[in-house]
Amino acid sequence: MKKSLVLFAGGLCVSACMGSASTSASDGSGAPSSQPETAPPAHGQADPSAQEAAAPAPVDPWERQVFFGEQHLHTQNSPDAFAMGTRNTVDDAFDFAKGKPVKKIITGETVQKATPYDWCAVTDHAEYLSVMPLLLQEDSPLADTEMGKLIAAGKGEDAFHLIISSAAANDPIPYMSDPKLMRKLWKEHVETANKH
Repeated sequence: MKKSLVLFAGGLCVSACMGSASTSASDGSGAPSSQPETAPPAHGQADPSAQEAAAPAPVDPWERQVFFGEQHLHTQNSPDAFAMGTRNTVDDAFDFAKGKPVKKIITGETVQKATPYDWCAVTDHAEYLSVMPLLLQEDSPLADTEMGKLIAAGKGEDAFHLIISSAAANDPIPYMSDPKLMRKLWKEHVETANKH
């Protein structure tokens, strides 16, 4: 859009400068020019040279399109969102963005956009990415950890404080940042995103 405005403003400036050239001398004195003037257009007719000079330069239509989307969306894979109750998945997020009906896991309510987004960015936090859902799986060793017990007890705010404290101190929680586990979860995350 800025490029279009700059081109348009440039066209007006050129037009204004061209219009003043015929009324002043080339020496900048402001005295009438000795060059002959052309006859004004007939009554009711527009001066074609003025229209051409005032018209903005054509702009590529791709530079003028507006796209609507979501630039900051968290799912259950983001530790802060999970600690505060989010249980919907990355698939749910992309389906919602595409205009498909999605059931909210916590409330059971079905939501659907009237108009799909043109684009969507799922921006789950990298710290403990995709680990949080494992805390509620009964067969997961993470369910018996301090964090797992807090989440299971509905103490999401306390869990959130542990997460923030570890991130702020650059002191990862060992059982939630195991490199082997993180590689596995990252691979799953990429596969899910690539489906969409």
